[in-house]
Amino acid sequence: MMKVFISQPMNGKSDEEILKRRKEIQDYCIKTFQKPCDFIDSFSKKDETVRKGRIAMLGDSISLMCDAELVVFDKGWEKTHGCRVERMVCAEYSIPVYDMDNPIARIHKVRTEDEVVFWR
Repeated sequence: MMKVFISQPMNGKSDEEILKRRKEIQDYCIKTFQKPCDFIDSFSKKDETVRKGRIAMLGDSISLMCDAELVVFDKGWEKTHGCRVERMVCAEYSIPVYDMDNPIARIHKVRTEDEVVFWR
């Protein structure tokens, strides 16, 4: 099962809007990749982390990315600080990414435990 992390813009959106979009992305991934996906739950509202602010919340997200075999970036990721930092982490640590809004420039190589999968 492929472990997938979702990076999505959240600023100015309600919890309901965020969770609805996450579900849409999950459904899209399952349909597109045609293999079982285990989605890493990075939408956390831990009181202590929320009190510490956005940097602490971003730090929690980045720590969860270490288990990801693929990071899916939602439309508009390049306009938000947190998503841009997550993208830099992927680049620096060679974590494969998938862009929802740019089908031509997607990075397609994903390594799973027993195989390498390419999507085109």
